[in-house]
Amino acid sequence: GGEIVWLHMHIVFVLDIRGESIGDVFVMLTDCTREMTEKMNNLEFARTDYLTHIWNRRYTEELIEEKASRQERGIFMLFDVDKFKSVNDSYGHITGDDLLVKISANVSEKLSSGDVFGRLGGDEFVIWLERSDNEEADKERVLDIFKATKFHYCEKDIEMDIHCSAGVIFFKDKPMTFDKLYAKADEAMYEAKRSGRDTIIMG
Repeated sequence: GGEIVWLHMHIVFVLDIRGESIGDVFVMLTDCTREMTEKMNNLEFARTDYLTHIWNRRYTEELIEEKASRQERGIFMLFDVDKFKSVNDSYGHITGDDLLVKISANVSEKLSSGDVFGRLGGDEFVIWLERSDNEEADKERVLDIFKATKFHYCEKDIEMDIHCSAGVIFFKDKPMTFDKLYAKADEAMYEAKRSGRDTIIMG
């Protein structure tokens, strides 16, 4: 929990008078904490969604592409908020933004450090999960995450039940690309919407 200090180290080796072995070693440390902190903050800012503070689309795609291309199995989950446009039209974009922030916070609590969670834009989100050797346990975990997208919203004089539709792709035995996973999950998600919304379809 302490403060991180960044140091730039310079090491100089001085040979002895015969030039055959090291006679002295000089080490100079320079505090570059401010410079490195600014760089890290700028990098974090470039990768983070401005509203929800989870990963933005570009960095999410990079992370998932890297994982899916080198791993032979994984779980790709795509979801969006049911009738989100009508929420914005009825209550305004401030309320709509508040919903997205709450959903992001709820889902984030269910995820571990090895998972990837990002906002692709609007009310569309994507999650990458590692697969275990227990398929039923993986499905239970996906369902638990999906439950986190559902809640009763109550702010000032606005009350409504929020729920989402999701498409989930379980893949194994071969690497995949982000685009292929997205296309399959998108198809499953719209099947969930055609089934009456507030539904998750696993493929």
